[in-house]
Formats: sequence, C-alpha cells, structure tokens
Amino acid sequence: MLARLPGRTTPGFLTGTFTLKRSDGSQHEVCTVYVPTNHLYVGDVVVLPVTDVIETDLSVEDGVSLMLSAGASVPRVVVER
Repeated sequence: MLARLPGRTTPGFLTGTFTLKRSDGSQHEVCTVYVPTNHLYVGDVVVLPVTDVIETDLSVEDGVSLMLSAGASVPRVVVER
C-alpha cells in the first residue's frame, strides 16, 4: 500500500485499523501503517486517516522486494484496490 504523508507518498505495510473517538465526540476511522526505514525491521508506525492510505494490488512479497531494491523492482503497473 501507499501512505500519503506530508510532502510525500511512501510505500508501507497496512497493519491495522481502528476508530479514534475524539474528546468533542467525533469519531474517525484511522489506519496504522508500518513504514520501514532500514532493512525492513527498523521503521515507524504512523497513524493516518483512511483517506491517506492507498491500498494496492502489491503482495507482501512485492512490497518487500520494492523496499529492499530501493524501488528498482516496482512493477510497471500498480493497481489501486
């Protein structure tokens, strides 16, 4: 999947979703996304609105390959789900 972060869009791994209940009573659906920063096992977990998460047809294996190859192995076409 792709995560829209301020100033960039980055590949990441969707790890979960939950409802955030704010103190004003509003509720927001959010996702947790793991964004690797070094060798896949070091990275950041970011919490994003569902509207900032683009689910794709990339498999986990494709995502790992994309990360390890610094983007060189990205398929020619990635389809949004």
